[in-house]
Amino acid sequence: MSNIDRLKSMLASVEGTTPVRVSVGADGQPTTQQVQLTAAELMTALGIKPSKPIRRVTIASTAKPSLRVRKLPTTSAAIVANLLPGQVVEVIDQAAVTADNYRWLQLADGRGWIAEQFTIPVDESVQSPWTLPFTATQRGVHASAGGWSPAPQDRQLDLVRSNKVEVVLIVAYEPLQAQQAIPRFKGAGVKQFVFRAAAHLMPTSNPGEFVEKTKPILNEYASTLGTTRDMMIAVHNEPNLIPEGWVTAWHNGGEFAAWFKAVAAAYRTLFAGAKIGFPALSPGGSVLNLRTDEAQFIREAASAINDADWIGVHYYWQKQDGSDIAPPINNWKSWFGSKPLVATEVGPTDQNIITAPAMRLAYQRFAAINVPVMGYILNGAGGWENAAWDVHNIIC
Repeated sequence: MSNIDRLKSMLASVEGTTPVRVSVGADGQPTTQQVQLTAAELMTALGIKPSKPIRRVTIASTAKPSLRVRKLPTTSAAIVANLLPGQVVEVIDQAAVTADNYRWLQLADGRGWIAEQFTIPVDESVQSPWTLPFTATQRGVHASAGGWSPAPQDRQLDLVRSNKVEVVLIVAYEPLQAQQAIPRFKGAGVKQFVFRAAAHLMPTSNPGEFVEKTKPILNEYASTLGTTRDMMIAVHNEPNLIPEGWVTAWHNGGEFAAWFKAVAAAYRTLFAGAKIGFPALSPGGSVLNLRTDEAQFIREAASAINDADWIGVHYYWQKQDGSDIAPPINNWKSWFGSKPLVATEVGPTDQNIITAPAMRLAYQRFAAINVPVMGYILNGAGGWENAAWDVHNIIC
């Protein structure tokens, strides 16, 4: 275990008020600087979630004009923030600390403590349906097919800006990309991300192997984002294709459903609050030695679809001008019900070349049915040049 991992483990296991002294500089040197803070403050700085369970509370209307957040559970402690009535916050689910005639709750984000008397527990049994953190009118793009971060000088970032892209799908194949990819895309105007859990080797029937391969890279993206809440993760890709595991890892949608649910359960433990997506299938009927029928696979995988928070779909137009673009929304509704849909690949078939007018038309027609689009594809990573935005300078 590395030193930083040991530090994180130690911090996650202690009370948030535990004092921590940090020294900067070499041991024994007179120039060494020291600062003292609480474990909770250091955890917040490092992006570490408390290991203790959390619950939500609403700031009561009696907290007028606001509820003070104290650095420590006492009225004599410094005020570090103010919370407005009606605001919902997360607190560590443990017994309140009694002091100064108040019962104090510790905020889960480590900022400080609030008086329980001015809060109302959130009834978690009554939950509003989860909705996507972006809309169908916001343009999206599927980034590099290889999972690589765009370099600052790459044409890719210019195209993101020119097309006013606000959502990016990242295929999480490669390690050590997150710290470059996220800030660069954000600097180009991107507001939201969708991640596809991916491994270079074909998955096996053992879901644990897939989790172990994908976990480190997803961890890098979670750490760079600074949160796992509502982090959207699609589990794998087009599982009805032989190159993606059909026949070798699973023989039908039912077997894939069991595999998917095991992976999803692991991710929900590893990435608290993440939203797990059922992966888009290769659209269409059976193709010998390539694909099993999409509709049949979906029917067989019904239990996984019920378990998923959202659903990915793929769509490819066949005419060069995109005039045939007609997303099969009735099929999707019959298969997936009211689950939120994200079109994670929308572009031309392999037999034709992407054009700006066709991509613009795709955005319009999908917006009309309220399905967000990830245009296919910003960079082909050495393949799929027919659909690559940077190859064909797509500005739509």
